[in-house]
Amino acid sequence: MRYHIQRSETLQIIIKLNLLNLILITMKRINVIIGLVVLFAMSSNAQVVYTENFEGLNIGEGISQQVPATWTTWNNNPGSSEDPVVSDTYAHGGTKSLVVGAGNDAVMIVGTLSVSRYKMDFYLYVPTGRCGFYSPMQVFNPATSVYHNGCQIFFNNGEGSIDASGTGDVATFTFNHDTWLHVVQYFDFDNDITDIYINDELIHSGAWSSGINFTSNTLDGFDFYGWDESTPEFYVDDVVFEQVVAVNPPQNLVLEVQNDFNVQVSWDVPISGTPESYLIYRDDEQIATVVGEITYFDEHLYPANYEYYVVAYYGTNAGSSIPTEVEPVEILGGVARELALLEIFTGTECVGANSIRNSLTLLQSAGLDYVVISFVQDAGYEATGTGARLDFYTTFFDDNADNELLCPSSIVNGMYCAEGYLGSLINQKNYYSNQISAALNLRSLYTLLPTVIMTSTSPYEFNISVDVEELSSYYDDEIKLFAVITESDIEYPWQGISDLDNTVRFFDSKTIDFSTVLTQTADFSISIDPSYNAKKCDLVLFLQNMNNANILEAYSVPLANFISVDQFIAKKSKVYPIPANDRIFITSSDNIKKLEVMNCTGQIVLSLQQDSDKVSVDLSELIGGIYFVKIFTTSGIDTHKIIID
Repeated sequence: MRYHIQRSETLQIIIKLNLLNLILITMKRINVIIGLVVLFAMSSNAQVVYTENFEGLNIGEGISQQVPATWTTWNNNPGSSEDPVVSDTYAHGGTKSLVVGAGNDAVMIVGTLSVSRYKMDFYLYVPTGRCGFYSPMQVFNPATSVYHNGCQIFFNNGEGSIDASGTGDVATFTFNHDTWLHVVQYFDFDNDITDIYINDELIHSGAWSSGINFTSNTLDGFDFYGWDESTPEFYVDDVVFEQVVAVNPPQNLVLEVQNDFNVQVSWDVPISGTPESYLIYRDDEQIATVVGEITYFDEHLYPANYEYYVVAYYGTNAGSSIPTEVEPVEILGGVARELALLEIFTGTECVGANSIRNSLTLLQSAGLDYVVISFVQDAGYEATGTGARLDFYTTFFDDNADNELLCPSSIVNGMYCAEGYLGSLINQKNYYSNQISAALNLRSLYTLLPTVIMTSTSPYEFNISVDVEELSSYYDDEIKLFAVITESDIEYPWQGISDLDNTVRFFDSKTIDFSTVLTQTADFSISIDPSYNAKKCDLVLFLQNMNNANILEAYSVPLANFISVDQFIAKKSKVYPIPANDRIFITSSDNIKKLEVMNCTGQIVLSLQQDSDKVSVDLSELIGGIYFVKIFTTSGIDTHKIIID
């Protein structure tokens, strides 16, 4: 037979049992008495505080009206329309349960608990087309209707979600309507942890005190509310709330980096108890469940700092242990990123495009290292390659399977995509800021070292040589280097704005193969259309993993830095040998007046005054690498790229 104990009766029983225990300990002369002491010690692992199967209650009457010592309503009105009634429509055990519908809001009060460990166990039934809601509360005062939810669990259309640990939608799950769901939740106040199980599956584990809109490591009661997201109706049965003992955690967590990018996680079994499994966490996210083993091999981690801990799971009857101590580990490799890349796919007629432009102006005050390239899809400014670029990203970010991204769409570092305008300038700016910050926090496994040489002024032409170095051999995927020219301050009136910024004018790419050599060089020749303002153009370079779309590194520089009126087109000189060792030879059809040797950063490392059409240059003091020789003749300037072995 199930039984129903009021909280006041429970306290009396506990006091009586404690007195009995004391008496029996002092009377050790009788074997039967010793047996009773042992029996009590075994049963003390779980102390029932309250249990309810609704079988002894009246159908059609409110729960708080019938059990006022444990139940009330949100506004403390037992027997009102707010008070859910006992029903015989569905039952998990026996013939009765509690039905919560529209306008109902019942609270099961447990007092203010803040120490030890407790377990809430009940069954919940949601008919098809109906929704349900359950919320443990950190604080509840029925006299003033003050409350603070520690977490909220929603059931609707076969989809469940949990707000907990300071986060909305911290976990999701699926469930079946028209069946009884087993809900179990543990509250470990000594360690500030709550675990939530649906049908014996752990759905969420995290800090209890973080709550939803409040912070308190306390529990006052449980709210069963007729949540009106759709049509509220759900049934509750076989409620058991009990105090339970904590279970033992794993011991001696050890981490070992293996083969550069892998971590061997190992631990010892708890000092007592036999867990069903172990839950492995990396950076507070569960990454694995291990059964029958005390090791886990975490493979192919990106270079970064990580933190691990392990939890022992003893099944729904006992729940999860507290975590082991958190252990840090570092996967070595990489350097700080130069820039993050923000790509905007937009148009002058797109709804919200002007707001996105304004949000980019706000973003400038964030102090982040990023560069913007904007693919304009109308107004006659669509660059070659825009369609292919949009198609490429559609395969990664098209959530609604309509084979296109909305105009406008924003993609940060090839990792995050927001379709359309996010409703306000602040929302849009914060989205950019948050995702750019996240991208910049990732180390770069590559360096980009470009050299830009202007070879013509009419039109402006540039030779761009980019040295790409792989610092860690982490990827085996196809990798491409993209060269982009953008133009800003283009006069064009649209949606209350007078110009276009960061507009893509040139777009090209080269595949980079690191399979044999970790440093590769890619060359681009770019001619700026005379209708463009070259001094308002930027060169943007970025390296992209074509398998997952992630941008691996980005670089940007204004073309104005390389525009000089004393340079001209034709090269009338020759430099040899290339590659060189200690010396190069230069011949020219004009008299050579001066020589400058520059490194890849544009720094002059050697300068010579000359007056001849043939020159020998000693390079023995320079280290090996790529350099550029600037040759000043009587008719102009030539620039040559050289390699010193």
